[in-house]
Amino acid sequence: MISRWNSLLFILILTVIAIFSIYYAMSASLWRDEIYSLNVAHAGVDDLVDSVLSDVHPPLYYVAIAFVSDIFGYSWVKLRLFSVLQFVLALSLSYFVMCRFMRRTFALSATLAIALNPFFFDRVLQIRMYGLLWLFLAASTYFFVSVLEEEQNNKAKSVAVAFVVFCLFASYSHNYGILFIFSFFVVKFIVIVIYLVEKARRAREILLSWMTMGIVFSALYAPGLYLAARGFSKIEGDFWIDREPMWQYMGGLIAIFSGTLYSFVPYVLAPLYTFLIAVAVYAHVSLYSRDWKTMLRHPLTMIAVACFLPVLVTAVMSEIIQPIFLPRGLIWAGVVFIMVAFRGLDRIYSHGRKAVAVATTVGILILGFVSFLDFVLNHQRPNYLAGFAWLSQNIASDDIVAVSSMPSGPALRMLMRNEGIDREPLRVGDRLPESRLVGARLWIVGRMFNGVWPRTLVERDLHSIVSLGRVDGVEIYCVTGHDAVQVRCPREL
Repeated sequence: MISRWNSLLFILILTVIAIFSIYYAMSASLWRDEIYSLNVAHAGVDDLVDSVLSDVHPPLYYVAIAFVSDIFGYSWVKLRLFSVLQFVLALSLSYFVMCRFMRRTFALSATLAIALNPFFFDRVLQIRMYGLLWLFLAASTYFFVSVLEEEQNNKAKSVAVAFVVFCLFASYSHNYGILFIFSFFVVKFIVIVIYLVEKARRAREILLSWMTMGIVFSALYAPGLYLAARGFSKIEGDFWIDREPMWQYMGGLIAIFSGTLYSFVPYVLAPLYTFLIAVAVYAHVSLYSRDWKTMLRHPLTMIAVACFLPVLVTAVMSEIIQPIFLPRGLIWAGVVFIMVAFRGLDRIYSHGRKAVAVATTVGILILGFVSFLDFVLNHQRPNYLAGFAWLSQNIASDDIVAVSSMPSGPALRMLMRNEGIDREPLRVGDRLPESRLVGARLWIVGRMFNGVWPRTLVERDLHSIVSLGRVDGVEIYCVTGHDAVQVRCPREL
C-alpha cells in the first residue's frame, strides 16, 4: 500500500512539475546560447554537418533538434517543449536511481528538491543540451549500478551493452559527459585492482569485461574527440572568466547546487546540505569501518567518487588555468550532491531520529520553494530577439557592427542576418580601419566589456562610448570615433 501511494504521489508531482515547466518554458526569454540552437534547427538536417562543425559542443543534441524541427516543423515553442520532455524524463530516471539507495519517500523528496532548484530547472528548460546530458548520465549511472550488481553472477552482458550505449550518448551530448564517463571507468578499474590483489572470484573475468567495454567505448567515441579538438581550436579571443581559487570555486558550486545565488536560501541550504552529506559519509564509513575495501566497492561510494572527480578537475582548472567548463556541465554532479544529502536524511531516520529527519526534509522543501519563487519572480534573461529587432530599425547604413566571438558570436551573427541586419560584423581581434572611424558609429553587441573587448578592438582610436541603456534586457553600446584620439575603454560601464 505504501509503495502504491508513493507511486501515485510521484506521478502527481511529476505531472505538476511538467505543467509548470511548460508554462515557464513558454514564457521565459530566449538568450544567446539558445539562439545558436535555433539557427541549427532552422538550418535543418541538410546543413547539419556545417552546423556541427562550427560549434565546440558534441553533435548529438544538434542532430536531435534538427530532426525534431524537420518532423514537427521549426518553432522555438516546439524545441522548448522538447526540453520539457528531457527534464521530466531526467527527473524520473534520477528518482529510480535514488530509489536504489534510500527509502522511496526520501527519494521522492530529493526529486522534488531537485525540481525546485533553479540551477536544474532553468538550465534544462533552455534549448540547449543540458537536459540530454542529465538524462543520459542518469541512465548511465542506473546501468552502471546494474552492471555492478550482476557481474558477480555472470549476468551483466545485456546491461553492460546498455551502459556503454548510454555512456556514448552522454559523451556525445556535452563535452563534460566524457569527463563523467571517464571517472566511472577510473573508479571501477581501481576496484578491479583490489579484486585482483585479493584474488577474488571472477576477478580476471570482470577485468576482461570492463576492458572490453572501455575499448568499445573509446573506439566509438574517437570521432567525438576529433570534433572536440576541432571545435576548441576555432575559439577566438581570450576567455572571459577570471581565475578563481579552487576552494572559492567549489564553494560557489555548493551554493549553486543548493539553490540559487539570487536569494538568501543558499546561505541556509548550503551548510545544511553539507552537514547531511557529512552524516551520509559518516554513516557509510561506520557501516564498513572494518572493511574499507567493501565500502569502496559499494555502488553509492563509486558513484559519489566518480561524480566528485569532474568537480575537482574543474576546481583545479579554475585556479591554475581558468574555469573553461562552466557549472552547467556539472549538472549530474549537482543531482548526486542532493542524492547523497537525502541519503544522510535516510540514515538519520533509520537510526531512530524520525522526527528530525522528517522536519529537516520539510524545511529543505520549503526553502527550496522559496528559492524557486525568488528565481521565477526576479530573474529575467536578456531577450536578444527583441534587442536585434530594435537594432535593425535604428542602425544606419554607414554604421559598423561588432559582436563577441566567444561564446555567442556565431549565434548573434546568424540572428542578425535573420533580423534583416545584412552585414558581416567585426569579430574579436579584427583591426578597425582608421578611415571608417571618422563620423561613424560602432555598435558593439554582447556583454564582453569585462574581458575580451577592451584588450582588442575598443581601445583603438575611439572617441567615446555611449551606453544606450537596456533594450528588453540586452545591453547595446554605441561607440563614436573622432579622428585619432587615443582613449581607453573602461572595463565596465
